[in-house]
Amino acid sequence: MRQINWARSAACGLVAMVVSALASAQTAPGDAGQELQEIKVTGSRVISNGNDSPTPVTLVTTEQLTATTPTNLADALNNLPVFSGSLGPSQARSSTFDNSGGNYLNLRGLGSVRNLILLDGHRVPPTTSAGTVDVNFLPQVLVQRVDVVTGGASAVYGSDAVSGVVNFVLDKKFNGVKFDLDGGISQKHDDRTRKFDIAAGTDILGGRGHIEGSYEHFSSDGIPRNEARANGRLAEYLAGAGTAVSPFHLQPGGTLFWATAGGIAIPLVPGPLSGDTFVDNNGTFRPAGPSDHSYVQNSTMIASENSNQLFGRLDFDVNDNLHTYAQVSIADVANQYQLSPMLYVFKWILPDDAFLPAAARAALAGPGGGPFLFGKDSNNNSGFVGDADGRNVYANIGLSGKLSSWADFEVSYSHGESRQRTSTLGNFDNLRLAAALDAVTNPATGQIVCNVTLTHPGLYPGCVPLNPFGPTSETQAMLDYVRRSTSSILTNKMDDLFANVVGEPLDLWAGPVRMSLSGEFRRQSLNNNGDSNLINPTTDCVGLSASAITCPSTRFTSPSEGSATGKENVREFAYEVNVPLLKDVFLAKGLDVNGAFRNANYSISGNANTWKVGTVWHIVDGWTLRATRSRDFRAPTLIDLFAPISKESTGYTDLHTGVAGITYIQSQGNPNLKPELGNTTTVGVVFKPGSLPDFSVAVDYYNIKITDAIGTFSATDSAVQAQCEQSGGTSPSCALYVRPLPFSNHTPANFPTLVYSEGLNLASQKVNGVDTDLNYLLRLGAGKLALRGLVSYQPTNSTQQYPGAPVIRGAGTASGVASGSPLPEWKVTAMISYSVGPYSVNTQTRWRSSLKQSGDPSLVFSDPPVPSVSFTDLSLGYAFMPTLGGDFKLLLSVQNVFDKVAPLWQGTFSTGAPGYNYPAVNGDDIVGRYFTLGLKGKF
Repeated sequence: MRQINWARSAACGLVAMVVSALASAQTAPGDAGQELQEIKVTGSRVISNGNDSPTPVTLVTTEQLTATTPTNLADALNNLPVFSGSLGPSQARSSTFDNSGGNYLNLRGLGSVRNLILLDGHRVPPTTSAGTVDVNFLPQVLVQRVDVVTGGASAVYGSDAVSGVVNFVLDKKFNGVKFDLDGGISQKHDDRTRKFDIAAGTDILGGRGHIEGSYEHFSSDGIPRNEARANGRLAEYLAGAGTAVSPFHLQPGGTLFWATAGGIAIPLVPGPLSGDTFVDNNGTFRPAGPSDHSYVQNSTMIASENSNQLFGRLDFDVNDNLHTYAQVSIADVANQYQLSPMLYVFKWILPDDAFLPAAARAALAGPGGGPFLFGKDSNNNSGFVGDADGRNVYANIGLSGKLSSWADFEVSYSHGESRQRTSTLGNFDNLRLAAALDAVTNPATGQIVCNVTLTHPGLYPGCVPLNPFGPTSETQAMLDYVRRSTSSILTNKMDDLFANVVGEPLDLWAGPVRMSLSGEFRRQSLNNNGDSNLINPTTDCVGLSASAITCPSTRFTSPSEGSATGKENVREFAYEVNVPLLKDVFLAKGLDVNGAFRNANYSISGNANTWKVGTVWHIVDGWTLRATRSRDFRAPTLIDLFAPISKESTGYTDLHTGVAGITYIQSQGNPNLKPELGNTTTVGVVFKPGSLPDFSVAVDYYNIKITDAIGTFSATDSAVQAQCEQSGGTSPSCALYVRPLPFSNHTPANFPTLVYSEGLNLASQKVNGVDTDLNYLLRLGAGKLALRGLVSYQPTNSTQQYPGAPVIRGAGTASGVASGSPLPEWKVTAMISYSVGPYSVNTQTRWRSSLKQSGDPSLVFSDPPVPSVSFTDLSLGYAFMPTLGGDFKLLLSVQNVFDKVAPLWQGTFSTGAPGYNYPAVNGDDIVGRYFTLGLKGKF
């Protein structure tokens, strides 16, 4: 993992800033940072009071988020029921372009690409090729609160705000100094974390200016092996074929039929050696028994992380009517995780291989002999390690002020640049591996050499022939030739110029009409340079294709490129208005109508028009009804449009042959994609009784329908497979499979050597449900008791990949829809805090309902549903040393207090590679009881 050195000098600079702030702060120590600020509601440019917003907004303060989840804001947000299917370090897996150890928020299980991430109301540039944002890159210590808009907001903010918006709101008037120091460890003495945050702010220039900054460091050891927990040692897999005759069922002790420690002739192709394993380095081979097959070992359970972040902001009042600001955020994040042991599988071995034992060559020379498929896994050599690091720079400058007595303006420019390097350490150079596995005897010298050395001298200079037959058959020189680190460097850039005028040009009988007119120009680009050598299976003689026996004498191909480059310009125009219609009349303390319209023009994917209409009806004191109807959109990302041809191995369960194994999948971008459209309806009621001023409850219904969705038309999708099978091989979907034999052959020998995946505007998705947010603050004895309950009920989350395909009903299932993430029908988070004097107690319990195995009607399971489960977190606090002029607090947090073990579950994607994924649904706690001790201070 790359060492991040810039943070040391940055920290030194921040310490100097802290000293300066302490010396020059004008506020009294006890009042530092206590100034009340106007809360501008997220989701609108014309509504500043959250009580008047027609779009539901869940507001959570940083203090409430981190009370029981001190690691980071993303972990805390994912405890809220509205988030489902978010990805984090516990789902670290191989990726061609992206850092798979990041944190990617997902609202309602609609996918991280369909919710928009904002920092103080400004679009955050993507940090991945998929167009998503790793929120670990955002500054956190100065975040005052997080607003979660749980309704469509594309008419206000543009593309991606289909399922909602997550806005990280900064404290831009912080005065004083604060710090947070904590460390954590699990009950199993692993997954150690260390965090240090410090922030400082002060008024300058006689109060006309304000400066603030922060430095944050976080590191986590992660958990390097699934076997660190008992369930991870079970090697759970789904046995069966998913049919009524042979239903899927969870079973421990899964093994790799396609690999053994000494190498195996994979029993997919009949032949004299089929199913035989090489048991030693002396050439002994025999039929493989149960003890010869292993499972995927040493796969990472939770990725490690090391991050450093620096943030600075300067505000200045030019005069009473003109304000300017500049801010910059720089973050480095690095992750590391092991993908698997060293594997080379589904490689064709030719009968004249010089390392083949004599008895094996003789057998292959007899009836039915010929090339055979070979697979090997080795825990004796270092495995494949994913190593990723990224730097994100995000800068804003802005000018705001008054145009007239009734109109204000804002102009801002943002530049974001994200650079991520993802590497696989110890990866195979596939072309060198192909050359090295083609070993022959040089007739002139009698030495074993690479065949290419004789047929094409100089094409692969220094080629070292590889002996794969036996548990430790490879010498270090052999491994050094075929193994090297492969890397991909992804750069995302975004330049955004935004202008907005907002004001109250009219004053009606019920109040002023407030309007907003805005324009935006955005330029975004993506560039990915990779050095992964990929094999073209149509001409590779020793790789994947059964045509190997008739290939040209070169026996392998040239490298294919894995680079992606694309850019796009976006021009947007938006208008929003809020009109008060009634005020202080019978059954209408207030009635407002809100509307918005946006036209967005994308230089590649075309136009999109979006709109929103909403109303807020304050019926009587304490009762409010709100409703919205909106048309939203998500434009294709640059990787959707310009992704290069990519081939990678994948676990695959083949309905045609009944075989679960490994094959290669090929995908690429589609420049003809258009924006996908969403239609959202929300209706809600808010109750805030005057007799209980600190009590409120909000209940909101939502319905989201997405059409022309950019879906992955993939051969690995069970619905696509089923359509091909039901057509008898005549469906266009059958073109997604490359098989060595005719479609009529259903034997294991016809397992596909290659499958395809592509993006098309064919999918549709429907989601509906109800969100409830209950708050109550009351005095209890000498202290204060705060209660908050968040409930999400989502009975529908269905998707159809293409017209005519089966509808996948993901709600209430462990595998969800296309994303493969769980989608519980019910999710509940209950927060209770009590403080008295210097003492405080915070608890949080999150619960999800039970989960059916799958919503795919073509798959049959015999296992019962995955049980419901709850996890409880506890935090104890003690405030002390107030006489020093500051506030200090000692905190002890215990997550998963009752050490609840996540229920067992494994998805169909792991049937061919047992042990690769930890057997639990995404979102369940897999670490166990965890302790964090922290110290917070504020001056």
